[in-house]
Amino acid sequence: MEDIIQCQRNLQEIHLQSQRKLSDLELKMDNANVNNEAQLHQLKGK
Repeated sequence: MEDIIQCQRNLQEIHLQSQRKLSDLELKMDNANVNNEAQLHQLKGK
């Protein structure tokens, strides 16, 4: 029984880690998009 509980905890932890990594990737993509848009505006202004 303890093995099952430990397995569930491990799965929950893996799930949380995956969610965090996904959130980090989404933030990086958002930041990259903002940077690209800023560069485009600079180029258009020149």
